[in-house]
Amino acid sequence: MQICAAVLMCLAAGCTSRQGEGLTPQQKAQIEGEVKAVDDSILATWVRLDVDATMRYYAPEVVVAEGAERMDFQAYKKAWGDFNKASASLTVAPTRHDCVVVSKDLAIATWVGAATLVQRSGDTLLMNPLVYSNVAKKIAGRWLLIYSNPSASVVVHKASRARRP
Repeated sequence: MQICAAVLMCLAAGCTSRQGEGLTPQQKAQIEGEVKAVDDSILATWVRLDVDATMRYYAPEVVVAEGAERMDFQAYKKAWGDFNKASASLTVAPTRHDCVVVSKDLAIATWVGAATLVQRSGDTLLMNPLVYSNVAKKIAGRWLLIYSNPSASVVVHKASRARRP
């Protein structure tokens, strides 16, 4: 799937002869800021474990490629909801955000960071690095994700029997 993501991003970037052709540096910076705000909002709603608020930033036709699995909007919402239901708390530490403006209504963004998730079972999941590669499209005046490829290196620390609920 990561090869598929790379091909998709290359195709999207190749839609114009030069990335962001015809856009001023200020317009590109504005788009980069708007796309970063969407990614930051997704992470903020994820930390609150609020799947409905999170999914407001995804287009109905989104494709999510997570590992070998490909999900549409409803499948991803269910997977994220199930994940959140098993979670007690989450902290996220962003380290980097990059954005390539392809056109006035298309951008490719990569978010890199780490997350620590404490499950209701007492187990702790350390995701480091945690990487989201996203394609955002401006639809009806709003930036929405049309493609997302989350990936992480996950280490699970099992709760001791004394700490399990």
